[in-house]
Amino acid sequence: MAILVSSLDEFKKQFPNATKFGNLISYLEELLKQYNIEKLQSIELGNSHQKEILGKQIYTVEQHYETQDRRSKSYESHKRYIDIQCVLFGEEIIEVEDVKNLILTQNYDEEKDFMLYSNSTQGSLFHMKKGMIAILFPGDGHMPGLKYNSKSRVIKSVIKYSVDLV
Repeated sequence: MAILVSSLDEFKKQFPNATKFGNLISYLEELLKQYNIEKLQSIELGNSHQKEILGKQIYTVEQHYETQDRRSKSYESHKRYIDIQCVLFGEEIIEVEDVKNLILTQNYDEEKDFMLYSNSTQGSLFHMKKGMIAILFPGDGHMPGLKYNSKSRVIKSVIKYSVDLV
């Protein structure tokens, strides 16, 4: 059951009593400030960096990449973490489909917490713009980084939120 939230303010409204999100919300508020977005743009295109928010239970991966055509991508899913993806710069499409409807192409990698699926099934499309948040659960196969109209640069924070906290 993927969830699309239009802004961080809306996220706070929808989860007002989720105290475990406190560190995460503060972190995203800071990232969305213009200074920090400019700082994140210094991450070399195609690279990422990781930062712990609450040890291994909540950590983030800041990514800087160029969106791609669908045919070059695969669906992915995770078992140990919920993905909370926030676009900080640019726009992209995230395609989402229930993993039960997908064809597994790469078995689960326990160290990296992911498995891959064929892109032969058309899923629901989330058009992600700056400040929008997608919450992707373990049953949600997702294909991020798809181009919207044309290829573009995206800077995104992917918060890995342990399922043990839910």
